[in-house]
Amino acid sequence: KTWVTRCGACYAVYGAADNQSSSKLFCQKCGSDFLQRVSASVDGKTGRYRLHLSKRKKVNTRGTKYSMPKPGKGNRFQGDLLIAEDQLMM
Repeated sequence: KTWVTRCGACYAVYGAADNQSSSKLFCQKCGSDFLQRVSASVDGKTGRYRLHLSKRKKVNTRGTKYSMPKPGKGNRFQGDLLIAEDQLMM
């Protein structure tokens, strides 16, 4: 078994052969930040990934109820928030 990264929004799978698959913060296909680490194995006959997903794991919806705070207004979110992958990280 190996670990692969899977987008929870568009279900795109990024394997271990992709460049820096473990350090990705956003999906390349849809831009979502909902990336999951999933165990996978390669089928010997077909050569395709077989994902081993847990049926008991629930999706965490924490942080999706309220709108995002305004940056730099004297709260704990001072500075810029990282919303998209193409933003400059400092």
